[in-house]
Formats: sequence, structure tokens, C-alpha cells
Amino acid sequence: MFGELEFWFSSIKVIALIALIMFGIIVDLGGNPQHDRIGFRYWKPPSGPLGSYLLTQVGGDVPKSKFLGFWSVMGVYKYLIRGSF
Repeated sequence: MFGELEFWFSSIKVIALIALIMFGIIVDLGGNPQHDRIGFRYWKPPSGPLGSYLLTQVGGDVPKSKFLGFWSVMGVYKYLIRGSF
């Protein structure tokens, strides 16, 4: 009996995990009441997600400002991922 109960509970857990992942993807891609693509809200031309960061501080050097923006985000990302292990 215990083995069968464990099987059904683990099956429910796997199904719930898959359902939550699908729900998150659907909501991020516009399947919400506002039909707003939450994950892509700031992807606007010309730079997309790599917008200008500290552009005036680096003297108008666009590639350098994108480089600094990328590495500033990676600093936060490393901290967040390190906290999950």
C-alpha cells in the first residue's frame, strides 16, 4: 500500500510541476487578461534587452555601455543563483 501511495503522490507532484511551468510560460507570452507579453515588455528597438546603460558616463560609447549593462546584470544574477544552492 505504501508503494502505491508513494507512486500516486509523486505522479501528482510531477503533473503539478509540469502544469506550473506551462502556466508560467503561457502567462509570460501573453496568455493573461491584459494580453501583455510580460517577459518581453522591455524588448524595444533598437537595442532590445541590451539597452544603453550609463551612456552619458562612458562618453556616448554605445558598445561599451551595452557591455557594462550586461555585466551589471550578471553581478546580480550570480548573487541570486549562488543563493539558491
